[in-house]
Amino acid sequence: MSTTHTMEHPQSHKNGSRRGKAPSRTHKPIEQVLQELANQVPQAEWDRLPRDLSDQLDHYLYGWPKQ
Repeated sequence: MSTTHTMEHPQSHKNGSRRGKAPSRTHKPIEQVLQELANQVPQAEWDRLPRDLSDQLDHYLYGWPKQ
């Protein structure tokens, strides 16, 4: 015996129409969102990050030996 499950968009009707307004097309670019978030972090916290973080990310995340 098999059961088939389907997922619908939470705002979808059986006939394919959607309730409510169309989604906004005025979203910010992801780069702007990330910059705004980064600006909320105090400079003292940025200064605590290791200088080689991007080069040695696996070391800092997983404890792997430095390359």
